[in-house]
Formats: sequence, C-alpha cells, structure tokens
Amino acid sequence: MCLPFRGHAKRYDGLLSRFYRAGVDWAPSYEFITPPVHFLLRTITENPSLSMSIKSLGFTGWIKSVYHNAPGTLWKAGSEPELTGSELNAMKHLVRTTKLPEEKLWFSALGKGDVNAFVALLLSQLTELRRLHLGPDYYKENEFLHLLLSRALCPRDPTSELPMFLHLEHVCISPAAEGKQLGKSYNYKSDIYYLLHLPAVRTLDVELALERVVEDFQFSWFHSKPLTTSNLTALALRTHKIPDVAVLQAILAATPNLRTLHYEFGGFFDTNFVGYNPATDIREVNFDFGKFSHALRHIQKTLKKLKFVVSVLDLFMPFDEEPPWEWKIRKASFRDLSMLEDLTIPFVGYFGCGSHLTESPLEIWSGLPRSIRHLRFTEGLGEASAFLWCPERCLDLLETSLQDWKSFTPDLQCLDIELKKDTVKRWTQRNPGWQEELGLICERAKLSCNIEYERLTKNIYYVQ
Repeated sequence: MCLPFRGHAKRYDGLLSRFYRAGVDWAPSYEFITPPVHFLLRTITENPSLSMSIKSLGFTGWIKSVYHNAPGTLWKAGSEPELTGSELNAMKHLVRTTKLPEEKLWFSALGKGDVNAFVALLLSQLTELRRLHLGPDYYKENEFLHLLLSRALCPRDPTSELPMFLHLEHVCISPAAEGKQLGKSYNYKSDIYYLLHLPAVRTLDVELALERVVEDFQFSWFHSKPLTTSNLTALALRTHKIPDVAVLQAILAATPNLRTLHYEFGGFFDTNFVGYNPATDIREVNFDFGKFSHALRHIQKTLKKLKFVVSVLDLFMPFDEEPPWEWKIRKASFRDLSMLEDLTIPFVGYFGCGSHLTESPLEIWSGLPRSIRHLRFTEGLGEASAFLWCPERCLDLLETSLQDWKSFTPDLQCLDIELKKDTVKRWTQRNPGWQEELGLICERAKLSCNIEYERLTKNIYYVQ
C-alpha cells in the first residue's frame, strides 16, 4: 500500500488496518510532510497480530530533504506530542517486552518524537518482513537501528523477543549524505557488515557516506562467534565522492557469493576536490579504474553482471569550451572475472584517456573475459565527457577494436552505446551521419549494436 499523505495522518488508521498486508510505502510526492511512522506503530500496538502481515515496508520521503537538513522528529520541540500519554506508554511497554537494549535511551527518544527510534521500534515488531527501504530522513544518527541489527546477529539474551530478520531478502538504505550530521558514537560501517550477513538478505542497495568510513576502513566483529558467510547475490553501492578503493575491497571480501554489482560514485570537480594549484591555475583529475579491477578479485569466480556509473557534477564552469584541467584516467581490466557476462562501464573507464588512451585492438579486447555476452559503454564524467569524446574519435576506436573481437570474446552478442540526449544532438550537428557509420561498422563486424539514451539509475532493490 502506498500512502501519499496530505493531511493529518490519524484518519488513515483504518486504511492501515485493512490494507497493509500488501506492504506499507511512505513516499510523499511534494512537500516535507510528517511521516506516519508513529501512527502505524500505534495501530500495531493496538492490534499486535497485524505485525505478522507486513511483508514490505518503505519510508523514502523526498530526497531533496537531505540538502535541507529536515528535522528528525515527528513533532516540534516543546509542542504537544501527536500521541496520547497512554499510546506512548504502550510503545514503551513494547520496548520492555521485546527486551530492546538501552531501555532508557529508547524511552527518551520516543518521548521526543525521534523518527529513528520509532522506525527501529516498528522494525523490531515486523518478524515476517521481506522488503525494507529506508530513505535519508529515516537513517540519520540511527543508533537504534544499529542496536537492533547487532543484536539480531548476536543475541545476548536468550529470552529476548528481538527479531532475527530470518525472512528479510531485499534491503535498500540511503543514509544521510553529510557525515557531520552523525554522532561520534555511530558505527556506520558495522551496520553495513550486519546487513551483509543477515541470513536471508539477497539484494542490498546502500549509499555510502565516505566521510565516515574511508579512514582505516576495516570490518571488525566484537563477538567470539564468527559470522556465517554472506548469502548476498546482488549489491548496489553508491557514494557522492571519488572513493578510496579500500572501501569496495573490504565490502567485496565479505560477499563471496555476489553475482551482480552496481557501483556508482562521483564528485564535484572544483578547487576543493581536484587538487587546484593556485600557482599555475591548473587542475588535474585522476581516475584509476585499474584499482577497482583489483578489488574485484574477491568475487572473480561468481560475478556475472557488473555496472560502473560515474556521476559527476561540474561546478562553476560553462561548457562552451573544453574544461581547463588535465585528465589522467587509467583503464580497467576484467580479464580475471571468468564468469562475467554483462558489463556496463564509461568509455574512459575502458579505453582510458589522454596519455593513457588505448589504441590497439589487442590491448582493448585483452581486458575482457571470454565469457562476456553484453557490453555497454556510457558517458560518465558529466558535461566534460563531451570534450573527451567526439563522434569521430568514438567511431575510430570502435572500428579498430571490432576488427578481431571474436578471437577474444567469442560469446559477445551485443554492444550498446548509452549517450545523453544532448550528446546525441551535439554529435549529430558535428557529424550528421555518425549513427549510420556506426551501424556499418557493426554490420561489417557482424555484431549487434544499439544506441540508447542514458536512463535514470534504478535501485537494485527493485530488481529481481
């Protein structure tokens, strides 16, 4: 059930009781509206058996709220709570009977209307949950969810009623983008580790806030009993920075059964992020896709589908002319991924750029495993990519590389090129016949080739 709230949430209690067997999804379409977490929890305290019916839960809100620092409370400080005293006491009773750790902490947070406390308490009652999607406004400083996950994997009280999340298969969590919004005691990287090892979780989509984990990124486990091997088969990782490969490497080392990986990263190219040199006014951008190839060694025998997405925002720069910085991009190699069948990667991630540009067919195809069936090249690097790739250069590289592709990738069936609409328009103005030329190149190579418009990325959480 999807609840597009536009008024006071109490009137929806009846609907919740009748329909939430199909799942509850809170996703307001426009304004910053108080989420109905507490009203849903109130319904469950009044009808405990209904908690067994909820198989899917989503609180996503409006992503713009991340940048507006939306408050993490359900009612304003100093105002009257939107729950009666008896309703709040019933929820505190849930904390006691479930034997949640740090009882006083929960009581205080519930009294203040803390969104995270209500969300975590709600989750503690949903023992049959199969899908979970929490957006940014439901994951800020969430030490309550941290406590819940840690005890789920390592119960310390045999009489506790805490859920083990034995049925939870699909998880999508997008925490707050700004690291400074989180308390010092918050152990974000441990939460990733817990999610990876929940026994039934198969797909995980998580947004990494690298400010909090990039230094000394090593997983640790506080209990003497080691965790079982992760059963995760599909993983989507997203960051808003140009990441350290150690982050990816540490996570992949914990997911030996992974078959699908979507890795999206990016950043802002301005004087604060790309090594601006005030003496010479020269900027330099470095991407080393080769390091990512090394991190993939942990899943080289299982990975079948890999997608790299580079999302870049170019600040303070009109792109009527070539950006005034030097690009140094080293290409990736996926030769050791012996099971890989589907690869999506930006042009620059595979062909390189500038002084690292790949020229020979041997060098191009030797970076792919023989198992590859579907290859897709995308733009990446924001508007700057228009100056790194022109239609003539793209066609020359493809024509050269397709001359002997069967010797290296005999199972290849399709080559796709994914471009922004503006790029297609710009290329066509420069070379009106480039699409026909590409078609002839692929026809001579006897390979199916498609030109696609760049699509918005969909969360792996929704992919089956």
